[in-house]
Amino acid sequence: MIDDGFAEARASDLRSVSIHECAHCQVALHYGLIGRVSIVPNPKSDQLPGVDVSVLGSFNVEGADGKTRPIIALAGQCAETFKANRRVTGPDIFAALRSEQIKLSETDRANAGDYTERDVTESLEIVKARWQTIVEDADREAKAFNLKYRA
Repeated sequence: MIDDGFAEARASDLRSVSIHECAHCQVALHYGLIGRVSIVPNPKSDQLPGVDVSVLGSFNVEGADGKTRPIIALAGQCAETFKANRRVTGPDIFAALRSEQIKLSETDRANAGDYTERDVTESLEIVKARWQTIVEDADREAKAFNLKYRA
């Protein structure tokens, strides 16, 4: 099971958290696996200085194997990086991860294991191919969050 744990973010980053989690989901779907995205308020948001509201995102999927698990785990960071730079390549992300210019969450890192540049490139290519669906899914997740928790 891949459990993305919880990624903390400010409310203004709700869309980014949604994109991150929906990228995991779309890459899993690429391999015929079905997972579940969850975005909820952070119960500790009142303990974070300067943060009015924050959200927690997670993605769970069953059935990922040694080949698919790293690629799915890398998808969230690939999507975040692609969102910021549409010309980014797999080798770019791989190098940035290895030099710690960008980082995986603890859970994504654990699920990615000993990932390779090829894993990063494959994950990014799937994210790019499914980008429109990732964005549409993320917008739905953010809207559902707002309806449920901010109504």
